[in-house]
Amino acid sequence: MTVTCTQTGCSSNCMLDVSSLAQEHCAYTQGFYGNTNGQASCLGLSAPQAVHQALNTPVCNPIVLGYGTRTLTFNCADAACITAKLPSGSTPSVLPSSATCSTATGNTWLANGRFKNVLVGQTLTLAINLRLFPNLCNLKITTTTFTTYEASACVNGNAVAGTGQTFTIPQSVINCLGTTNNKVCDLLTLANKKLGNQTTCSSVSLGDITAAVDAVNRGFDRCRVNSTNTIRVAMPEEASGAANLQMVAYPNPTNGDAVVEFVSNDANKAVIDIFNMNGSLAAHLFNDNVASNSTNRVNFSTGDLLPGIYFIRVTVGDESAYTRLVVLGH
Repeated sequence: MTVTCTQTGCSSNCMLDVSSLAQEHCAYTQGFYGNTNGQASCLGLSAPQAVHQALNTPVCNPIVLGYGTRTLTFNCADAACITAKLPSGSTPSVLPSSATCSTATGNTWLANGRFKNVLVGQTLTLAINLRLFPNLCNLKITTTTFTTYEASACVNGNAVAGTGQTFTIPQSVINCLGTTNNKVCDLLTLANKKLGNQTTCSSVSLGDITAAVDAVNRGFDRCRVNSTNTIRVAMPEEASGAANLQMVAYPNPTNGDAVVEFVSNDANKAVIDIFNMNGSLAAHLFNDNVASNSTNRVNFSTGDLLPGIYFIRVTVGDESAYTRLVVLGH
């Protein structure tokens, strides 16, 4: 969050720019999204619910794979169709033509009822992951290998010793994207262009692109913890953001009511707001004066919030503190 103020005479103008502060990066595999009776997501969602959220949050937004005259469109009501056709097969190829999830049928598209093109499955999975975890988009890929560890908890977990796995992104993919500023979102763009039979980086094989996308999907599966800084930024501990203001939100995660508790050294007006992952205001909880060194508790219901990660900002006078709140499925 940044605040820029300019003063002219006796008046001042401030511009507030709110952006996501999340540092945790998560993903799921196409096996998860293709299992209607499998393990729930970290936010308590089933695979169809998670896919539906990716297609409809904050509004209806179809996912389109491919490029030009070769596209595969997943519309906002296609969660069940996606789950039914994942995981995909083992052979990567360009898209044969344009279709939607419901019209992609027959031997051209399917084998045993599921997508026969593994690049379709992996690219669709990455697209869903980026919808659910937007910060994954801007992670830079700087080396061909990275190691992640199983997380001790689905949300805010620590690395579990002895569970490290090393994932490989082919050098040809990195050479195509560039060795300094390439990001996971650029990898998704490259995969879509290859599905659309574009000539971008003709030396990169479909198999190498599939391997790269698979490495990201599996590397951060269920919030696996990165041991290095070669594919994403480091994950610093959350800080309160103010020396004279302390706060906590509990229970965290929550699937119902929650409490924001804060103490300020100063007597002043206090304001509490909740922001979603996109930095948009999700709820306004409190706006009143508080006494110095008093413990203040604000109870609220998360019933109107979609499952996901939110950021709570408490402002007292000219100081602000932040904390993260995870809302599970209700």
